[in-house]
Amino acid sequence: MLPSDLINEMKNAFRRSQEFLDLELQAGKQLEMQSLETQENAMAKKSTVSQQVIQIVVRVDQVEEMIAQGWRLVATLPGEKAVFENFGTGKRDV
Repeated sequence: MLPSDLINEMKNAFRRSQEFLDLELQAGKQLEMQSLETQENAMAKKSTVSQQVIQIVVRVDQVEEMIAQGWRLVATLPGEKAVFENFGTGKRDV
């Protein structure tokens, strides 16, 4: 066990630093709240801009062209076909 003088000294040091520890906790909570508000605002903006997912079926020999145009391969189908999707931003020149 520690000597009582050392224990008392540690308790006094903790009491003296308590004010600064509380300030750190408050600052941390403020930063956390601001971060949550920023994330909520970003989610709200994102939900107001709705982009419709567009899916198309093309021949397998067109896969490279579609990827180059920004389409994302979703699946391959029987009969040499492939399914692609885009969020309303890609062009289909194929």
